[in-house]
Amino acid sequence: MQARKLHSTGLGRLAATVLAVAAYGVAGAHAGNEEEAAYANFEAFCLDHLTTQQDIARIAGAVGLRQIPDDLKFPIFGDHSGTAWTSVGNKNKFMLALFENGACGVSAIDADGDGVIEVLRANSHNQQLARDKVGSEIDTMFALTYPDRNGGPDRRALVVVQTSSLKTISAGTRLTAFSEEAAKKSGLPIPEWP
Repeated sequence: MQARKLHSTGLGRLAATVLAVAAYGVAGAHAGNEEEAAYANFEAFCLDHLTTQQDIARIAGAVGLRQIPDDLKFPIFGDHSGTAWTSVGNKNKFMLALFENGACGVSAIDADGDGVIEVLRANSHNQQLARDKVGSEIDTMFALTYPDRNGGPDRRALVVVQTSSLKTISAGTRLTAFSEEAAKKSGLPIPEWP
């Protein structure tokens, strides 16, 4: 139920996000480890800039991400607002979304959810808080402590990994992070941090 509450704070359905990514020209196969690439993009954009999200728009433009026009963002944000970008080309395809409530997410159409969860578990201090299934969509929520690369205090985030139980199609994976402050503002329960 905790992971399901995150849906009401701005997380769209995984299938709608995957369709939006595909419709905006990010579909297709790419070489490399998709699960590691998905986590690396999430780490570089969302976790590294958890408390300095104003930097994300500048960085997204600098690395060549293309901003998604407002009329195509509804499947991503639903009733909420935010800014979204997509990668272009046939390598390292992902979509980056910043929600007005402070959440930051990365969607990767080619990444297997279980593999992404393995990468997250191996590369962070985390504790699984919940795992909810709604239809074929599975939301797994973690409390995550992430070291500051500049030597500052560790960062804390609630992270939701949205996956699909449908293994015969590429449903993709979506990782979304709420900083501790954003989680409090959204009324989410604050866990014991790992």
